[in-house]
Amino acid sequence: MMSIDKKLFLILTLVVFLTGCANGSDLAATPTNAAALADEPATPGGTELAVFEFDLAAAPPQPDIPSVHKTYSSSFLVGAALEPDQLDSDAHVGLLVHHFNSLTAENAMKPVSIQPTEGNFTWENADKLVQFARASGMAVHGHTLVWHNQAAEWMFQDSEGNPLEATPENKELVLKRLEDHIRAVVGRYKEDINVWDVVNEVIDEQENDCMRRTVWYELTGTDYIVTAFQTADETAPEATLILNDYSTTDQKKRACIYKVVKELQAQGVPIEGIGMQMHANIQNPAPAAVEQTIEMLFELGEIHITELDLSVYPNDSDTYEAVPEDILLKQGYRYKELFEVFERQSDKIESVTFWGMADDHTWLKTFPITRLNLPLLFDENLQAKNAYWGIIDPLQLPIMTQLVDIPRGTPQIDGEAEILWATQPWSSLKLSDSVTAGFQTRWDENNLYVCVKADASPEDLGAIDVYLDENNGKTDHYEEDDRHITFQGGDCSNCEGVVFAIDSGEDGMLLEAAIPLGTEADIQDEIGFDIRVAAAGQNPAAWNDRSLSQDADTSKYGTLKFIDAPKVTAAVYGTPVIDGEEDEVWASANQEETAVWVLGASGSTGTVKTLWDEEYLYAYVVVTDSLLSKKARNPWEQDSFEIYVDQNNAKTTTYEPDDGQYRINFENERSYLGGAAEEKITTATRVTDSGYIVELAIQFDYIKPQEGMLIGYEFQVNNDENGDGIRDSVVTWNDPTHQTYQNTSRMGLLVFTK
Repeated sequence: MMSIDKKLFLILTLVVFLTGCANGSDLAATPTNAAALADEPATPGGTELAVFEFDLAAAPPQPDIPSVHKTYSSSFLVGAALEPDQLDSDAHVGLLVHHFNSLTAENAMKPVSIQPTEGNFTWENADKLVQFARASGMAVHGHTLVWHNQAAEWMFQDSEGNPLEATPENKELVLKRLEDHIRAVVGRYKEDINVWDVVNEVIDEQENDCMRRTVWYELTGTDYIVTAFQTADETAPEATLILNDYSTTDQKKRACIYKVVKELQAQGVPIEGIGMQMHANIQNPAPAAVEQTIEMLFELGEIHITELDLSVYPNDSDTYEAVPEDILLKQGYRYKELFEVFERQSDKIESVTFWGMADDHTWLKTFPITRLNLPLLFDENLQAKNAYWGIIDPLQLPIMTQLVDIPRGTPQIDGEAEILWATQPWSSLKLSDSVTAGFQTRWDENNLYVCVKADASPEDLGAIDVYLDENNGKTDHYEEDDRHITFQGGDCSNCEGVVFAIDSGEDGMLLEAAIPLGTEADIQDEIGFDIRVAAAGQNPAAWNDRSLSQDADTSKYGTLKFIDAPKVTAAVYGTPVIDGEEDEVWASANQEETAVWVLGASGSTGTVKTLWDEEYLYAYVVVTDSLLSKKARNPWEQDSFEIYVDQNNAKTTTYEPDDGQYRINFENERSYLGGAAEEKITTATRVTDSGYIVELAIQFDYIKPQEGMLIGYEFQVNNDENGDGIRDSVVTWNDPTHQTYQNTSRMGLLVFTK
């Protein structure tokens, strides 16, 4: 129960606040000394906020386009991070109010911004954002109470500004400073902020205990996390308190998040949710990885997507003077894919916040390097981009030309699903609520081969239309090289020279066709292609041109690029002992060798034998290396062997959860990417006169292997030729792209045999 003295204090405070407002004073515009308010340590400066004026009637730049937050009003809040000075722009205010119903302080609530020196609080910028949220009816997502960057460095220093040493006394001091800071900040805004990023980026998946080594950790261990959450909960018990971090779709990172949070929750630490930052790019992460991460982390509490943006680059080094239109279109489709996941998982997601309103203000223009980056829904003039339409009305997006690599192969045209068609994934077409179809293509010098399967009989299907534009001219009219072939029932129209076979059974229908090419085909050739398939009485579904204008217009066809066939090898059934010695069971195994130089033209090489059983994939590796070196700091630049596994053989351009890279150097030190993890592999190494041996077992966790099954498979040898810490050569078995660490589409194939 509140005491009489405290009630009187609050009444007097309210009178002073109202008097100040009547006189037009700005009560929190200057720093406040916390020592003057010892009786109210939770609210330095009182609870009153600075007074600002906003034009909430400011028109948005495009008032007639749908509101983002209203579009998703039944699913989750839609927020934006911003700086206070953006509220001085009517255009930005109009954009913010029209499209967002939650806001996050990009920097104004970080410790160094609010309490730059001990006891001196600078509230104005944070007040401005909260006051705007009050006036406009927006939610506020608090960011952040604890971070190793933009921290208030005085918390880690003595009275003379020297770094504190890790002692019990200093630990107590630092935790008390943290507690006082959180009580002040959370207490001031407890009526306004519904969610707090209590701790930010505290996880490091490379550490055995999963904890990032920061000054916080060095001085307090994990107690700073406990103190932060407990203090925030005591101060604002109604707020949702979350742990916020990046790269949450990385399997090892999310496993660490899960482990750490579970342990802390078991100790009674009030962690109530997870913030997935979601700084995505034009290529990663895969939608499947996002979905799986949401489902996994929801076991810890509610999910908030906290810092969403989508870089137009796939890496940290590329630059554009002007971002190509096709990249901005691809960005629109990427946003579409992500929001489809968010919608499916909306029962778990409370908010989706973009890390910025528009491309005129984004941290990605200076991080990780200075370059033009346009990662948000609205452009630099605050106009809606393809990214916006991708999440609001994808049908408004221009048709994107899909480019697909097609391996060489010559199937037998007999209507049978031979193993060649099992080596690549099927492209799917949804014909109706109950009927789906899939197709694949292959090529050789003389023909393009098409295989279509559908879970329906030929009688339940309409036409299957195949379209070719051999010179890939992409014209708005047909040229002499363009061709339209129709299969329906057992018949074929415009089929001069075409050989085809159709078979049907309980599982549905399968069509195989060999279509002669006008000129001899070769690797790297590209042709225009599209296909339409219809269920009986339904409109057709198209692979690329959803406007269905293929009959007279080739400009919206997709593109097939001819590549060489992937290598295929067989793993024989058997179970070796993993000890670095070649057991007798290896005598029956097939041996493959590295042959594709992706860095350098000579250097260390390797031979690999494989076996399998119901639980593991085994490999016995002999590496020839004249000088063994691990001088490089980066493990991939050390003398090492890498093996890649794509268990579902999906051949994707980004890693899915089943994909993994395992790296072992000659001293048996291991590192991983993707779904690979320490607990999934057993290894032994042995140095020889000519190099080193690696023997390993990788656990299957996404498939149940059986005879005849195919998986994606690749291996490579890394070499520091002269021991100077720089990788001089990389040689692979099959993949020529040097992208296997993030792209499984060019891996070779491994088939299980007995």
